[in-house]
Amino acid sequence: MKDLQILNEEVNAAEAVVDAGREPVTQHLERVRSAVTTGTVVDQYGEYLSTTISVAKSSLAVTRRLMSTGMRSLGFPDDATEMASGLVSGVLESMRGMYLVVSVVEQLALQPEEGDSRVSRNQSEPQGIRKCSFCGATQTEEKIVAGPVANICGRCTRLACGVLGIRFQE
Repeated sequence: MKDLQILNEEVNAAEAVVDAGREPVTQHLERVRSAVTTGTVVDQYGEYLSTTISVAKSSLAVTRRLMSTGMRSLGFPDDATEMASGLVSGVLESMRGMYLVVSVVEQLALQPEEGDSRVSRNQSEPQGIRKCSFCGATQTEEKIVAGPVANICGRCTRLACGVLGIRFQE
C-alpha cells in the first residue's frame, strides 16, 4: 500500500504539470487559430484541449477529496490509495497524450512554409534573438536551449519533464 505522503507528492506534481500546461496550451491554440482557416475543426480541437485539462483538474480534486476525508471513512478498502494513485497516473497519461497531440499539430499545422525550420527568425526581430519553438518566449524572457530544428525554453523544459515524470532540478 502506498504511503499517503508519497501519494500527496504525486498529486502535487500532477497538479503542477496541469497548471503549468494551461498557458502554453492557450498560446498554442491561439497560434493554431491564426494559422488554420477551418473554424469548426479548431473549435473542436480547442474543446479537446480544454476538456483534457478540466478532466485532469477534476480527477485530481477527487483524489484530494479521497485523501483528505480518509479512504476508509468513505467505504473504500484499505488499498484505496492504489486507486487514488491510479487516478494520478491516468491524469499524467492524459496530459502526455494531449502534449503529443499539441506537438504533432505544432509540427504539421504550424510549420513555416519556406525553409521548413521551427527555429527560423522573424525578419523584424533583431539578429541573434531566439524564440522557444513551443511557447514563443524569447531569450530575453527565458533561458533558451537551441537545437538543430527547434528551440526550447526553461519553462517548457520543466513542463515536458513533468509530463514525462522526470524530476527536474534547476
